[in-house]
Amino acid sequence: TDETILCVCHTNHALDQFLEHMLSAGETKLVRIGGRSRSASLEPFNLRTLARQKIDRNNPIQFRIRQVTARLYALKDEIEKYVANLEVQLDWHQFRDYLSLEEPDTLEMLRIEQKDGFQIVHTSGKDIADDFLWKCWSEGGSFPSWLLPHVALTDQEGFRGFWGLAVSERLALIERWRSDFLRTDSTAIDSTISEFESLALEMKSLRQDGELEILQNARVLGATTSGAAKHRELLTMTAPGVVMVEEAAEVLEAHVLTSLTDSDKAGQETKHLIMIGDHKQLPPKYRLTAVSESGYRLDRSLFERLIEAGRSSATLNVQHRMRPSISELVRLQT
Repeated sequence: TDETILCVCHTNHALDQFLEHMLSAGETKLVRIGGRSRSASLEPFNLRTLARQKIDRNNPIQFRIRQVTARLYALKDEIEKYVANLEVQLDWHQFRDYLSLEEPDTLEMLRIEQKDGFQIVHTSGKDIADDFLWKCWSEGGSFPSWLLPHVALTDQEGFRGFWGLAVSERLALIERWRSDFLRTDSTAIDSTISEFESLALEMKSLRQDGELEILQNARVLGATTSGAAKHRELLTMTAPGVVMVEEAAEVLEAHVLTSLTDSDKAGQETKHLIMIGDHKQLPPKYRLTAVSESGYRLDRSLFERLIEAGRSSATLNVQHRMRPSISELVRLQT
């Protein structure tokens, strides 16, 4: 056939073996999608390897990819910095700066007035730190009575109410101030994340263009079931005419369906689906079973359903797994 053939396997090991057999048969126009291959012979045919070899630094697309990559790394650093800022506890100096702008009257209730240039000291004789009253208030303490003569307030009632707040009320107020203070960072991080997501989509599109050209020039494509689902958009644009599913008895309907293409979306639909497997062996590994027999039996594969429905199939007459003389010994033991 001249059709592009997509080979889908449930595991990376089976996919590697499948494609290695094709290489041995002389098929070299193949591409393996996905980065978990352990086959050295398939490495030159990996999509990522072929995409790297195709890079032309003078190409405007590659220049744009380098620009976008550099910007993405810069945005990543910015986002990490914002997140770190949001997670740290604010200190008195940050709260003081916020209150001086937003609630100056409240700030006055947390400051000690220096008179005539004299330094006010603690009853122990030590200097009073700038955050002394803040620590007293935030930790639930009362205003030190010996400092009352050194506080000049116009709102005595507000002062008593502020220092009379319960601990829970103080903590709620501190959290509100913290949220307001960090709101600028929250707005900035939203904008940064939005730009990051936009550039990530552009990067995906730029890389997809190069990968699509590689896939369209191949005769055989190989992917695991999860890889086919992950690269669904790319495979839809490639629109392989033939899909071959190995280990089909272990593959759920969803995995098969994501490997097929529709003419409405791709301009070409899957013409031929070949499923290879043994429904008398292992069932799908994602065993979603129903307690009663009236359920949808999601533990059965599409392959098994089609066989049970009487769809035409071919069965091997000989399967070279074990010599009859050896298998007979095993059967006798059971």
